[in-house]
Amino acid sequence: MKKILRIFLFCFVISATTQAFATISITLDQQSKLHAPGNVFIDIKISGLQSGGVNALLGAWELDFLYDPNVFQFVATPPAGLGALLGDESLGQAISLAQPVTTPGIFHVGVLSLLEADAATCVFCDPLNPDPLNPLLEDLQSDSFTLATVGLFAPTAGGAGIISSLLETKNIVLSDAFGNELLPVAHPSKLTNVVPIPATIALVGIGLFGWLTARRSRGLLPVSAY
Repeated sequence: MKKILRIFLFCFVISATTQAFATISITLDQQSKLHAPGNVFIDIKISGLQSGGVNALLGAWELDFLYDPNVFQFVATPPAGLGALLGDESLGQAISLAQPVTTPGIFHVGVLSLLEADAATCVFCDPLNPDPLNPLLEDLQSDSFTLATVGLFAPTAGGAGIISSLLETKNIVLSDAFGNELLPVAHPSKLTNVVPIPATIALVGIGLFGWLTARRSRGLLPVSAY
């Protein structure tokens, strides 16, 4: 009987500890397959904010996004950019903490929200007459969403075979809408594959595209009505 009781207490403690240290996750999600040369876009996502006993609104975040500069070059072309669920920077609702890439392979990015958390604690809001220019964080955020999208360019070309490269996030700092740090944080790395396009296939594709363009310009191919 005592042995069964010990096992029960052990399981209870483990369960309680798991609940007390519910984990928020930062993950990397590749939007599409990557064929080099070409761009690839990586979504930095957060999850677990309002589940597992956390029940928090994100008020600020920053982290280092790490990539291999021998494989990738950083690019800032759309759809790369910051997410809008901490507020719109162009409307003065948030401040970007992103920094220019001065060290190849490291991009420091983050956002500080200037919006209030919720109707129960807001100071400058009227719950009965919401201001569309100053929404509350509770109206914007859910349990998981995209923090930012990072753009990378892979210049590798030729028949060198598939290249596997590791993408990581480090030095993560998260805080809730009241400035309290959110812990703990899981941040698994992302292994991405770069598939080079052989030069011969690229040349054939360019030639075929030029041939079709010439045929259409001469009226030899039908033009779709759509």
